[in-house]
Amino acid sequence: MHQPTLTALEFPRIQQELAARTSCRLGAELALAAGPLPSLEAARAVQQETTEARALLDAGRAIPFGGIQDVRGPVERAAAGGVLTVEQLTAVADTIYGCRTLHRFLTQHAGSAPRLARYAEQFGQFDPIEEEIRRCIERGTVSDRASRALREIRGEIATLEGRIQDRLQSLLRQHRSHLQEALITTRNGRYVIPIKASARSQVPGTVHGASASGATLFVEPEAVARLSAELETWRAMEAAEVEQVLTRLSGLVAEQAERLAATLEAVAQLDLIVARGRLSQAWDARPVRWNEAGEVDLIDARHPLLGPRAIGNRIRLSPDRRMLIVTGPNTGGKTLLLKTLGLLVAIAQSGMHVPVGEGSTLCFFDQLFADIGDQQSLEQSLSTFSGHIANVAPMLAVADRRTLVLLDELGSGTDPHEGTALGIALLEAFQAKGAYVLVTTHLREIKEFGRTTPGCQIAGMGFDGESLKPTYRLVYGTLGESHGLEIAGRAGLPAAVVQRARELLYGRPGGGSESPAREVRPASAVLVTPGAPSEASTPMQPTTQLAPATARPPRAPSEASTPMQPATQLASMTATSWDVRRETAVSTPLGPDPTGTSLTRAPASILVASPAMTSAPPPDATASAAPSPGSGPLVLEAVSPRRCRTWDGEAEREVTVAESLRRELPDGLLPGDLPVLRGGQIVAVRPRRNAPAWRDADTQRETPLAANVTRLLILLSAHKPDFHASVLARHLLYAEYHGLDAAVCITKADMVQRGQLERWLAPFRNAGVETLAVDLTSDSGLDDLRRLLVGGQTESGVPAILANPGAGKSTLYQRLGAAEPRRAKGPSYEARAVRLPGTGWVIDLPSLRDLGMWKPDLHAGLRDFRPFAARCLSPGCLHRNEKGCAVRAATEDGELNARRYHLYLQLLKALGWG
Repeated sequence: MHQPTLTALEFPRIQQELAARTSCRLGAELALAAGPLPSLEAARAVQQETTEARALLDAGRAIPFGGIQDVRGPVERAAAGGVLTVEQLTAVADTIYGCRTLHRFLTQHAGSAPRLARYAEQFGQFDPIEEEIRRCIERGTVSDRASRALREIRGEIATLEGRIQDRLQSLLRQHRSHLQEALITTRNGRYVIPIKASARSQVPGTVHGASASGATLFVEPEAVARLSAELETWRAMEAAEVEQVLTRLSGLVAEQAERLAATLEAVAQLDLIVARGRLSQAWDARPVRWNEAGEVDLIDARHPLLGPRAIGNRIRLSPDRRMLIVTGPNTGGKTLLLKTLGLLVAIAQSGMHVPVGEGSTLCFFDQLFADIGDQQSLEQSLSTFSGHIANVAPMLAVADRRTLVLLDELGSGTDPHEGTALGIALLEAFQAKGAYVLVTTHLREIKEFGRTTPGCQIAGMGFDGESLKPTYRLVYGTLGESHGLEIAGRAGLPAAVVQRARELLYGRPGGGSESPAREVRPASAVLVTPGAPSEASTPMQPTTQLAPATARPPRAPSEASTPMQPATQLASMTATSWDVRRETAVSTPLGPDPTGTSLTRAPASILVASPAMTSAPPPDATASAAPSPGSGPLVLEAVSPRRCRTWDGEAEREVTVAESLRRELPDGLLPGDLPVLRGGQIVAVRPRRNAPAWRDADTQRETPLAANVTRLLILLSAHKPDFHASVLARHLLYAEYHGLDAAVCITKADMVQRGQLERWLAPFRNAGVETLAVDLTSDSGLDDLRRLLVGGQTESGVPAILANPGAGKSTLYQRLGAAEPRRAKGPSYEARAVRLPGTGWVIDLPSLRDLGMWKPDLHAGLRDFRPFAARCLSPGCLHRNEKGCAVRAATEDGELNARRYHLYLQLLKALGWG
C-alpha cells in the first residue's frame, strides 16, 4: 500500500502501539513492520487469528511467553561453528523451556483457538538440549558435573589452593614483624602477602605490586612460587576443559539450528497475534464484516489514537454512491474524519480489529491514497498548491474501482475560481474511474457539485450556532457552513476587522450582523429547534472526534481581586464576562482589546476575559466540556532552566520559559505544572497543589519533585520477601505526609495465594485505602488499573506512580503501552511524565528509598514523618497501649480521623508495639 499515505494517516503510531503490547523482541520487530495485507483472503485469515486471541484474553487465559528470548543471533553463531558463552547457552535453555510451555498451552486450547494451535505444529522438540545445558551449567558457570575431567581438575586446584594457603599462613606467623598487615591477597592471579618496603630483603620472593604510597609491597614468597606455578597450569587445563564443554553444547544447538529458527519464527507470529488481541481490548474494538459487494458502512467509527474521548460517526459509501463530500466549520473535525476512515481501512486490512460498532461492514481496497495537510516542500521547489497536484496526479493515474481516495481541502492553495474548477474536474475524473472518494472542502461550487451529481452524497460537520462550537457530528444531507467570521470574532480578531469583513461579504454595512450564526441545515430545509442536536433528523451515527471540553466556572470576585502569585499569572480575570476557549496550539498574544483588557489565545481550560460576553459564564459551560491535562498544556520535564518539554494537547513540544517566571520560580518548573503559554513561552503556571518531595539526608531540606498530583498509585510486589504491613505503611505515610490521595496496586499477584493477599490488604481496605491486584503475566487487573488512572486525569492535575524496588514497574508500563523513563544508575531524584496510550499522563516518581523517606529500621524511620512523629513518639505517648497511641496520633482538633486511626493502628502492629 502507498507508504506516504500510511505516514499521513499516522499508521506508524499504530505499529508502535502494537509493538508496545508484544511480549518479546521477536514479536515487536514484526509489529513495527506490520501493514495492510495484499488480499482479502489474507486479511480474513489474520483477522480470525486476532479474534481467537481476543477471545482467550477476554476469558482470562494468560498466554505464556515467559522465558522466551531473542536467541536468533546465538543460534546462527552456533550454526556457523562458533562457541556460545555460558549466558547465551542459558538463554537458549530458557527459550526452549518457554517454547515448551507455550506449546502446551496452545495444545490445551486447540478447541477454542484452532488457528493459533496450528502454530504449535511448527514447534520443535528440544528437551534433550535443554536438559544437557541445565546439567552442565549451574548458577551462571560451568558445573563440575559437565565432565569427569573437569571435576578431577577442579579437585586438584582445590588441593593446591589449600596447600598454598597453609604455607602462607605459616609465613605470616614467621614474618609477623615484617608485615604491613596479616592477610593473604592476590595480585595478577598469584597469592601474595603485604610486606613493609623497609623489610623487603627479609622475605625472599617476587614483587607483584605496591601500594599507592609505596610503603607496602605485595610479595609472592619463594616458598609458594612453585605451587603457584603448578596452580596456574591446572587453571589453564580447567579453562581448556570448560571450552570443550561449551563447544560440545554449542554443537548440540547447531544440530537443531534450522528447527530452532522455525520455532522462533512461529513464536514471533504468535506474539504478534496476541498483541493484536491486546490492542483490540484496549480499543474496545471488534472484527469488521468483510463484503465483496463494495459496501462501506462503519457504524460509530472512532479514531483509535484518541482513546475514550473520541466521538463516533457513521461513514457510508456504496457502489451507487462512491463519493462523499464533507463540509463544515473550521476546526470542526473534517480532516479527522478523513483520517479516521483511512486509518480504519488500513488497520482492518492489516488483520486487526477496528473501533467500530456492531454490524459494521467493509469491502477490500487494493489501493488507498490520501492527500492531507500542507504538501509544500522547499527542497523540491513545491508550493502548497503544486505540492497537492504532485501528490494527486499519480493517484489519478492508477485509480480504479478498488481504490479509496481521501482528499483534504480540495481546491485550496490557489485562486478560488481556478481551484474550484480544478477540484470539480478531479472529482469527475475519479468518478469516471469508479474510485471511492471522501473529500473535504470549503468551496461552495464543490458543495453544490456534490448535491447535484448522481453517485455523490453530501454531509456536514455539526456546529452549535449559539456557542459557536463544533459538535464533531457528521450530518448527512447537509451543507455545512465554514462560520469563519463568527469564529474569527470569538478568537480575538478586532471587532472592526470582522465588521468590515461582513460588509464586504454581504455588500452593505453591518450586513448579516443581526442574524445569528448560521446552523448546519439539512438540504431539505427542515428547521432544527435551537439547542437540539442538528443530527437528530438523520439516521447516521457519528465518527471520531474529541468532545468539546468544559471550562471551570470563573473565580469568585474576591479571588479575582487578590494579587497575582508567581505561579498564577493568568490573563486578567477582572472583566465582567467570561469566554471559555479551548486551543491546542501554543498560545500567541492577540493584542489589547478596546477596553484595555489583555486578551490571550488561551490553552485548554484557561478562562479569558472578553467584553463581548455577558456577565456570567454560559449556563452549560460546565456541562459541555471536561478539560484535562491529557488534552491541554502540561509540563512534562524541565530540560533546562530555560526550556521545558510540554504536552500541548496533541503533541510534545519544547518551549522556552519566560525570564520573569524563572526569577519567581528559582527551583524551576516541575512535571505536572499546568502552564500558561503566551507567544511561544511559558509565562506562568497554575497554582501548585499536592507536590511530593524528596528529602536531603544531610540538610533535611525537602525539594518538590512534581506538582498537582491528583492521586498517588503505590506499586508493591507480592513476590518480594519484604512485602508486609510495615513496608506498605511507610508508603502510605509518605502519601499522608504530603496530603496525597493514595491507592495501592499489588503487582505479581500470581506469586502468592489469593487468601494470603487478602489478609495483607484487609486492614488497609478497612481503613478506606483503595487497593487492587495486577497479574503481570496475564494482564489480569489492568483494566481496573487503567480506570483508576483515568479517574485521576482532571483539569487540576494528573496521577503519579510510586514503586517499591522490584515491583515490576517496567513490565507494568510495557503492558500499559508505554516505556519506563530511563534513569541513571544509582539514586534518582527526578520525576518524569509518562504518556500511557488511551489513559493519559502519569508522573513517574523515584522509589521511596531514593526519596530519602526510607529507613532500614522502621522504628527510627518514623521520625521522618509528621504529624505522626510529633504525636506518636512524643514524651508521654502510651506505647504500651497501641490503641491509645493510635488515637493520640490520629486526633485532629479534638476529633478522631478514623482513616488515619486504622492506618496508624496497622503500623503499630507491624512494629510490635503493645
